[in-house]
Amino acid sequence: QRTTKLNDYWTRMQAKIDNVRRKLQTIPKKWQEFDEKFHLVETWMTTIERSMNDTLNMEVSFDQYKLIVNKFKVCKFH
Repeated sequence: QRTTKLNDYWTRMQAKIDNVRRKLQTIPKKWQEFDEKFHLVETWMTTIERSMNDTLNMEVSFDQYKLIVNKFKVCKFH
């Protein structure tokens, strides 16, 4: 009976170890996905900053200003 319990314990431990191993194997892929998404956000923010600086540094008509504002509204939903 003790041998059976120890064998069951060993089997459960192997299953837990295998589960942890599978989880650890997915980490590099998740980091890569995070890095790609972060890069997209970083690029988007750079574009927004550039657009804002351009807007501040030039005189624009009210119609041009409305176009720029609408451009930012569109960006907000992406």
